[in-house]
Amino acid sequence: MNKKFTLIELLVVVAIIGTLASLLLPVLGQARKTALATSCLNSNKQVAFAMIMFREDNDGAIAYGYSSLRKFQSGVDTYLGGNALPGEDASVFYNNASPTWYACPSTALDAENRIEATDYGMAHINNYQSLIGRKVTQINDSANAMLLMDTLKTDDPSIKVGRYEISVYSEDKYNKGSGLFYNNFKHNKQRASYTFVDGHGELIKWIPRYVFNDKYTKEIFAMDRISVNEQLHPDFRL
Repeated sequence: MNKKFTLIELLVVVAIIGTLASLLLPVLGQARKTALATSCLNSNKQVAFAMIMFREDNDGAIAYGYSSLRKFQSGVDTYLGGNALPGEDASVFYNNASPTWYACPSTALDAENRIEATDYGMAHINNYQSLIGRKVTQINDSANAMLLMDTLKTDDPSIKVGRYEISVYSEDKYNKGSGLFYNNFKHNKQRASYTFVDGHGELIKWIPRYVFNDKYTKEIFAMDRISVNEQLHPDFRL
């Protein structure tokens, strides 16, 4: 004889399913966000590896600029399989460059049609202190010297920052670029992706600027200033 479920039994089953779903959905949501962060980090590491190949072909130079704005990406792009040429116009770069520059799935906006809107940028203090135009031999601790940072682009124009470089000198710009403003972090668990001069990468939870600089950018702060012209590739210097 077939026994039918009573209404109370069905309601109990529905309640159990609802409870399980409420417990599992946040976990699944975090798992998805972690997967996106990992994908972003992998793209960041691809760019870092391309920059290692670049310096092997350029007498140890970590990066060069190719215009007065020092857009290093155009010199690195061929090592990522792209077709951008050093020094070409920003919008032309976007059309010819490797998609790896724009591959972070956690970016809130589609890439703007210019080179400055890549998903990964280099840390800088000002126009005269960054790793652009420097040799790898000038780095004492390559495992802790920041190379590339996750740039932050959102649909809020007041915090739409993160271009070819990211300022670590200004408290305001660091907090905006790192996602602290409005609790607008790029990845879950208040993290962003970073790669280092030695090529390894990490997802790092937000820390105050003074701690960040002491751990990861102190070598940039210790460097002498060099002119914008000195940061350019030798073929592009005035």
